[in-house]
Amino acid sequence: MSILVHCYTCLLLVAMVTQSVFGSNEMCTVIEFHEFSDGDIVKVQQNSFFDATFYLNASKCRHSPDFFRVKVLYSQENFSVDVCNVIFQHHICHITDMSSFCFCKNDSKKSVRLYREFKVSGNVSYIWKLSESPYGHVQKKAQITFDVVTLKKKKQLLLFKRLEALIKKKQLLSFNQLMPAHLNCLESDPEEETSCD
Repeated sequence: MSILVHCYTCLLLVAMVTQSVFGSNEMCTVIEFHEFSDGDIVKVQQNSFFDATFYLNASKCRHSPDFFRVKVLYSQENFSVDVCNVIFQHHICHITDMSSFCFCKNDSKKSVRLYREFKVSGNVSYIWKLSESPYGHVQKKAQITFDVVTLKKKKQLLLFKRLEALIKKKQLLSFNQLMPAHLNCLESDPEEETSCD
């Protein structure tokens, strides 16, 4: 009986030491964005692009690991797919194969750029998950949700007519040369009379 109590005491002591050395499972590293914040809900148009730059911030950690894995997922209507996997090892960013939408930036924060088109309308979420080891526990660290809306057919036709008018007036040489003034003009209600026409 005393051996059983002794073994139980040893196991309890090992568990307490392990907890104090390695801390809790909660990671202190956070994912931050240049243009967005975790939890943002943004309204965008279909066929526009999601362009976000994110980076890891471990400034509040007592010890920062030499390895991080960031997984970015695209989620819509209970369907999720990996968009990219990013490895940070010894403060160097690596993009894994099949991660064509993410790019390592060579800046002081070791940022990563995510660039992807909104092809489908509806509610779309991008989810960032983080692990501090190659095979370790993965935790959700950030989520940005987009309400992707489509332009109605009539509105699309009016916008294209407005673009064609700008091209005919030689204010615009092609659709690829849209300037901010043109965009402001195009973003106004197409059914209203404007100086664009």
